Amino acid sequence: MRMRKLHLSVYRFLLLALMFIPGALSAQKGVEDGSKYGHGEDSVRCIRALTISHEFAKDREYETALPHWKIIFDECPLATKNIYIDGVKIYKDKIRDDSPEEELNRLMDTLMLIYDRRIQYFGEKGNVRGRQGIDLLRYGRDKIEIVEKAYGYLKESLELDKHNTRDAVVASFFSSSIVLFNSDRLDVGAVIDDYIFVSDLLDAMIENDPDPELVKLRHSTDENFDQQGPTSCEELINYFEPQFEEKKSDGKYLELVVEMLESRDCKEDGFYYAILTEMGKQKPTPQLAERLGIMSAEKGNYELAITYFENAIEMDSIEDNKADYTFGIAKCYKAMNNRPNARIYARKALSIRPAWGEPYLLIGELYAESQDVCNSLSLPNSIYWVAVDMFEKARSVDPTAEERARNYISNYSRFYPDEDKAFFVGVNKGDTYNVGCWINENTKARF
Repeated sequence: MRMRKLHLSVYRFLLLALMFIPGALSAQKGVEDGSKYGHGEDSVRCIRALTISHEFAKDREYETALPHWKIIFDECPLATKNIYIDGVKIYKDKIRDDSPEEELNRLMDTLMLIYDRRIQYFGEKGNVRGRQGIDLLRYGRDKIEIVEKAYGYLKESLELDKHNTRDAVVASFFSSSIVLFNSDRLDVGAVIDDYIFVSDLLDAMIENDPDPELVKLRHSTDENFDQQGPTSCEELINYFEPQFEEKKSDGKYLELVVEMLESRDCKEDGFYYAILTEMGKQKPTPQLAERLGIMSAEKGNYELAITYFENAIEMDSIEDNKADYTFGIAKCYKAMNNRPNARIYARKALSIRPAWGEPYLLIGELYAESQDVCNSLSLPNSIYWVAVDMFEKARSVDPTAEERARNYISNYSRFYPDEDKAFFVGVNKGDTYNVGCWINENTKARF
């Protein structure tokens, strides 16, 4: 009450001062002459309405403030920015959840007009457009036309204010983009562009101020896009592929495309491979080289795959990782029917990671598949003895290999040499027997 009395005293002082200004009583509104309060009687009327409406608005007595506010809004729009700040509060207070549609539309139109007038007289367009968009969504998000209008305001706000924008504007913009996309009001390219725009904007904001709330918003933006954005691999590839030649030198673009394609499991298309290949040229890492090696092998390009695995070995300083890359080379040589080299690299992998069953299983497979080249042995089926030796070794060092090893043993032990044929060439049960050919391994005869 004391403050209200003080403001009213100021108001009385201004009125008295105006009485002694020459020409003070020659009325002219501020909206007409571009002044803050107007002149003469109109300036008196403006200052009186301004003081009274602001005091009532501060006390949230919005209905009492409204008639005085209308005077300053119509007659002296340059008086103070508080006209528009108070006006928004007054009209928001009039909006109810159960407001009839016609009344809600009228109130919303007035609210938007207040914002537009604020821009007209006081600028700050980026800030104000953001507020307009948020309020449109707050009161009209169930109408797609309103969402479209809000989207336009929010986009304009972000483009103007960039990393100085408010978190709420960023979140509301992308939320409206997703809604419009799922309502067939935005195409795939538009919603992807919006996602890239918002992601870049948030990254810049976080770099400037690593606020946990901004980081949280960045994660929720990713989740929103992943869950409700484009899901078709064909749509994503059709959008990104035409841009590839122009943007392939942009590492951030490549990372973004890979992230999107991987999140939707779009790894089968050649475009994904092309993106990874380009990334490997620009910013090689052991992990990327390994992925390219695996993909090249899947495409049957084993020589190239071996090169990628060798590159990974050279780049990585972690020995255990090198076991994986080395075993990748072993599998490539196996696929190329180069059994000796396949065994060499499987053994190299075991020298790095001895308690690993996979290389032993692979060596066993190499032996079991060698009948075509080892059929000149006195006991051709002796290859299955050494094969089973490897399978036994696999399950003895690595419990995770137990099931596969057991199945292999069950299958290949059925093909052991016939005991009578073995006896005919001087081999008895329990004898040490050297399986020649390329294998050249000692084993125990069993039947």
